[in-house]
Amino acid sequence: MILEKPAERRREERWRVCFGARRLDARPHAQALTVIDLSASGLLIKVDQILPVGTCMIVELPNSVSKICRTVWNSGNYHGAQFSEPLSTAELESLLSPPPTIWPLTLELDEATDLGSLPQEEPDHDADDNSEPLSQTASAWLIAGATAILWALLGFGAWAAAA
Repeated sequence: MILEKPAERRREERWRVCFGARRLDARPHAQALTVIDLSASGLLIKVDQILPVGTCMIVELPNSVSKICRTVWNSGNYHGAQFSEPLSTAELESLLSPPPTIWPLTLELDEATDLGSLPQEEPDHDADDNSEPLSQTASAWLIAGATAILWALLGFGAWAAAA
């Protein structure tokens, strides 16, 4: 997010953002829109259709923030809208705070402390050889190679049938 310096005619800070929201009106389904910038009193949105100046709507923003607003200008698919009631400080902060980063959970079996919660495989004592199982990388290469060979055989069969 980038804080825009207020222009001479603006009374408050505007934040350049980019997040999805929904427009609710008398239609049975919500319409997706993109919020381009945001201030306590209004926002700049982009929608797929032109909304006449004065259009009233409810905008559902992230973090369960919903506001009634009215379009005050438009330029193509871009529309400036003013909230009927300004965003509270808490609402504005929740919209400007970055979403949490969700990292994938990886578990190294060598480092696992509670192996009792993991499904255990019984060792195969009937195997004649003592070879190690294939690594995930080797398995992926084996599958990719087998797939390529099968496609080559199918292609050759189709070519031979056409000849």
